Amino acid sequence: MEKIFLVLFCLASHSMATGCSNSKGGIAVSTTTENTNVTLSTESGDLVNDKVVTLDASLPAASSESFIRPEDCEGGATSVRSAFKTLVLQLWSGNTTNVLTEATALNYDLVLYTDTAGGNISYYLLTEKAANAKGQGFYIFNPSGTRNLILEAPHPLYDTDSDLVAARVLRETSAKALFVAGTHRCADSEASTCSGTTTVCGSDEAFRISDPAHFICNFFEAAHEAINDASDPPTFLQIHGFTQSSTEPDAILSDGVSHTASQSDVVLQLMSNLNTQLATKSGGDGVASCQSSTSPSTQLCATDNVQGRYTNGSQTDPCTAAATTANERFISLELSYDLRHDTSTSGDVGPEDLISAIVATF
Repeated sequence: MEKIFLVLFCLASHSMATGCSNSKGGIAVSTTTENTNVTLSTESGDLVNDKVVTLDASLPAASSESFIRPEDCEGGATSVRSAFKTLVLQLWSGNTTNVLTEATALNYDLVLYTDTAGGNISYYLLTEKAANAKGQGFYIFNPSGTRNLILEAPHPLYDTDSDLVAARVLRETSAKALFVAGTHRCADSEASTCSGTTTVCGSDEAFRISDPAHFICNFFEAAHEAINDASDPPTFLQIHGFTQSSTEPDAILSDGVSHTASQSDVVLQLMSNLNTQLATKSGGDGVASCQSSTSPSTQLCATDNVQGRYTNGSQTDPCTAAATTANERFISLELSYDLRHDTSTSGDVGPEDLISAIVATF
């Protein structure tokens, strides 16, 4: 594997932590104060159909009990999530000073990945070390991204191909980042204390702690908060999937707040552009929005989604307090299988329709 060399100056931005009250062995941060020459590995290949597919296949399955909370969620002294926020902000801004030391301290690998199937664009790829993974997700940053969007896929494995279509959107829209959760949403049996119930893991019950759209103590939420609070914050497009019935549309869009939106609001602009795109395709079933004044959807509205709540202003307690005002920087996209799955058949509904609508909107 080719290597490139960076000089990284370690400023010991985190304090040492060795203890953990999590019975499953929570995440702790270790640090060094030495200035050191380190190597940043490079990889190349097809970002979507090679790298993301491989990462997706390695994620822990349902009932694996593989999600482990960061140590600071368990009463530890070190703010592990703050350390991860610092790392995410550096990669977001393109500042690579000390990033390898920080990534290693958090049990992550960092490589520069060149997408040979996508114009040879290079991405920072942040992945958990396989030997000690805690189900905290993987993160892809496009330092040359020109569209101020972040794609999020909180339910890989369960929402089939949701992270793959998100990766395609990242590549083909020149968005700035993609965040993907680290386990199946039903990986752990422990209940989240956040709002809402679901039947996705069996009986009607509370969401699980392995579901980052409904639990805040994880790196996925930390990364979302870090970028949300940065200067010039992006719009978050969170990709989900649903099993479409014969009477349902191909997509249900929501800004995460219970209200009727103005036609100029971005959620309805995206709905309109996607409807226009689908109208040209065989079998297109249209798009609904929870915020539409005409036949609004009453399901899959993401009002208990913790990332949506945080971005829409419920920042003190996004776990249990719903947001009341939409700020147009979060959209939940519930997509049919057709919109998530590329059949490569001309004229059929597919991810290219979503991509065209996003480009037309943002």
